[in-house]
Amino acid sequence: MVVEKNQMMSARDKVLLATDLYKPEGAGPWPVLIARTPYNKEYISAKDSINPYVEAGYVVVFQDVRGRFASEGDFYPYVNEANDALDLYEWLLAQTWCDGSIGTIGGSYLGGTQTLPARERHPAVKAMALEITFDDLFGNCTYQGGAKVMHDLVWAVGSIIPEMARRAGAAHIFASFGWDNNIVHLMCYGNSFMPLIFLPT
Repeated sequence: MVVEKNQMMSARDKVLLATDLYKPEGAGPWPVLIARTPYNKEYISAKDSINPYVEAGYVVVFQDVRGRFASEGDFYPYVNEANDALDLYEWLLAQTWCDGSIGTIGGSYLGGTQTLPARERHPAVKAMALEITFDDLFGNCTYQGGAKVMHDLVWAVGSIIPEMARRAGAAHIFASFGWDNNIVHLMCYGNSFMPLIFLPT
């Protein structure tokens, strides 16, 4: 396996998006599988999860979405995912090792990074593997059955704000409470479906 970390792909507005490539040995060309994440591409790149795809003759691509971890720019949930994904597709198609076939993989927010650009019906995208994701942000995520749910709030506090604080040089705010990312995540998601009255004050 050939690993190329933090290849900085330029989006249409010149923002650089950090992209990791896991390629089979040789010259190719090969089909490509893509996962775009706001949760740090380093966490989804476990070797045992990549090996089967690479051994089967795929290039695996992990990218930090705009404004997250090693990528440049500002993070606005879902706003830039369609255009940034389409730019990634074009960047990949320009590589000599890409055979012109793209598949997308991932769940939750990573599912959204697949469905949002899918509206454009890019001809290179041959398959999408979606898990635990949404088809309607309002009815299936934020207001299930018309009632406001806590999931989006705890998602922001547990998964998004700590990295935003780190990028802004304010990670000490969480540290001052004795919290780290794992504790925040556990607290939030452990209580995400409890009635408000049961939450600690």
